[in-house]
Amino acid sequence: MWIENLYEPFEILIRERAVFPVDVHRHTFFELVYIVSGTGCLSAFGREVTYRPGDLFLIRPETAHRFVVETVSRFVFLRFTQQAVADCTGMLAEPFLSAQKEPDPLQLHEDDAGKIQGLFRLIWMEREKPGLSCSDVLRQWSVSALLIVARNLAARTLPDAGVSPAGRLAWLLPYIQRHIGQPERLTTEALCEVFHFSKHYLGRYFRRHYQESLGSYITRCRLRAVENELLNSARSVKEIAWKLGFSDASHLTKVFRRHTGKTPLQFRREHRFRQPDHPADGRFG
Repeated sequence: MWIENLYEPFEILIRERAVFPVDVHRHTFFELVYIVSGTGCLSAFGREVTYRPGDLFLIRPETAHRFVVETVSRFVFLRFTQQAVADCTGMLAEPFLSAQKEPDPLQLHEDDAGKIQGLFRLIWMEREKPGLSCSDVLRQWSVSALLIVARNLAARTLPDAGVSPAGRLAWLLPYIQRHIGQPERLTTEALCEVFHFSKHYLGRYFRRHYQESLGSYITRCRLRAVENELLNSARSVKEIAWKLGFSDASHLTKVFRRHTGKTPLQFRREHRFRQPDHPADGRFG
């Protein structure tokens, strides 16, 4: 079996293939693969899964795999050595990436899926028409994509009691962000059960490391999520309240006004002009 090495910390490849040039092979590095267009399948871990435009795959080092192209396909490959992953994302991100043991496309949080699509669109465009400081810009966007993947994997992977307290905290933050609309999963009691902390220890340890209480952090995350919905969606206050776990629109309005001095509708009217445009689907180029 062919083994491919990477001779620099980071690499971007953009390829269009009617036939994939290699059969089953392994890498000594991490690879994010974004499907721009085309269809086919990825074989790994004894399974075959189909791919389509907009799919994103993470292939960890030493994973035997192959792509089979059915219709002409465009791929974007982001490649990182294991040391580059540690340098770019911190040592705590690498276990989340290494834990990926399925060939399925990555399932990202709804907001993050849009960000990933946007990042790969930017990477594609910059490679097509390089600008000033192209290599630095591409590296930053690629690291951002890697971090988004790591935090989504962290939200789906829970630590056991043998993981250090610092390691469990690294899992805790993306878990909170992922379940911000499910307050019953974010009570101190529920979090202590999932992350193997005592109630007293979790509160004290969280405050020591993040200089605010756990409850304050969760509230701020919920308010940021509300602001994002107000600025970047057409959902009503009632719909936002339901999505983010408030009892009703009145409850959301009361909490939001207490922390911002404005009602949700006042906030939306004042800031709506900042709403960005989003592409309609996963295809570009």
